[in-house]
Amino acid sequence: MVQSSIATGPRRAHTGVFTCLSLLLLLGAIPAAQAQLTPSVDIECSPVEISVEVAPGTPATGTTTCTLTNDYFLPEEVNITVDVVDLVYAAPETVTVSANSDTTFQVVYRAELGDPVKNIQSDINALVESAGGLPCLSCTEETFRVTVAIQQYGRPGLLIDPQELLLDPGQSGEIVFKVQNRGNDKDTITLDVVNRSGLEQFGVQFSFSGSSFELNADATADVTLTVTTTKDVGDGIFEVEITATSQHSVDEGNAWTINDVFRLETAAKQELILSVAGVPTWAVSVAAILLLLAVVGAIVVVVKLVSNRRSLAADDFDFDDDDLDFDDDDFDDLDLDDLDLDDF
Repeated sequence: MVQSSIATGPRRAHTGVFTCLSLLLLLGAIPAAQAQLTPSVDIECSPVEISVEVAPGTPATGTTTCTLTNDYFLPEEVNITVDVVDLVYAAPETVTVSANSDTTFQVVYRAELGDPVKNIQSDINALVESAGGLPCLSCTEETFRVTVAIQQYGRPGLLIDPQELLLDPGQSGEIVFKVQNRGNDKDTITLDVVNRSGLEQFGVQFSFSGSSFELNADATADVTLTVTTTKDVGDGIFEVEITATSQHSVDEGNAWTINDVFRLETAAKQELILSVAGVPTWAVSVAAILLLLAVVGAIVVVVKLVSNRRSLAADDFDFDDDDLDFDDDDFDDLDLDDLDLDDF
C-alpha cells in the first residue's frame, strides 16, 4: 500500500492580515474582480480514467495531467498529496501558482507487470500552504478523484512434451498436451493445426477434443489431438505444428499466437506387383488354373530329366566279367619272372 499525505502542525490565526485586506477591499484599493477574501485553489485532472497496460514488455505506467487554478490576488504555494493503494506514483510535493493564473503538473502511476484486471481509485489533493508568503491557516484541501484502470492482455500457452506418431494406412494415434491462459484475465484460447488442409489432402485427418477453451488467468486444460490416416495415405515425415491463439488479443486487433510441434511419420500401403483390379472373376480363375498346370508340367519335366540322368549314369558303369578276364599269357608279356627282388 502506497499512501502519501502531508502532516501539518497547529495553525495560528492571522486575523490581522485578513482584516487589513478586508478594509482595503471596502476602501476600493483592491479591484472588485479580485474580491476574494481568503486564498484558495481549484484542481482538475485529465484523463479521469487512466489506462495502464501491464503485458510483458510494456512500461506498466499511466499519466494524468492536473491543472491548479489560483483566483487569489497573491501567488500561492500549493501542497500536493496523492492517496492510492496497490500502485506506485510520482508527483511534485509543492507547486507555485501565480496570482490569478493556473499551473499544470503530472501524476504518474506505475503497476506491476501481470497485475490482474481491476480499477483503482486515487485521490489527488491540493492544499494552499501560503499566499504571498503568508501561511494560510483557514485554507481547506481540494480533492480530485481519478481511476487507474489495469488493462487486460491475452497470452496463450502450450505445454507439449516431445512426442511422435508412426501410422500405417487407416490407423489412428493420439497426442496429449495442455493449453494454458497466460494472460491476466479470463480468455478463450483457440487451437488449430498449421497447413491442416494440405495434410488432409495428403491423407491425414485431425480432431481435437476441444477446439476452444475458456480459461481463467493462469488456468490450464487437458487436450487430446486424434490423428487418423486414410487408406490412401502416402509415405511422409512431418513436423505437425499446433497453434494456440488468444481470442482477446484478436478482438483487440493484435492477435497473439504461439505454436509447438510433434513428429508424424506415415507409411503408404504396400501394392502387389501383379494387380487384378478390374479383371473379371472368370478370367482370374482360368489364369490361376493355367498357372497351376504350368507349374505341374514344369515339375514333371524336371522329374523326367532327373530320371534320365540317373539312367545314363548306370549304363556307364555296367561292365561284363569278360571285360575283366585276363589270361596268363597277358601277364607273361610283362616278363615278371625275370624280376630279381634282391635288386630292391
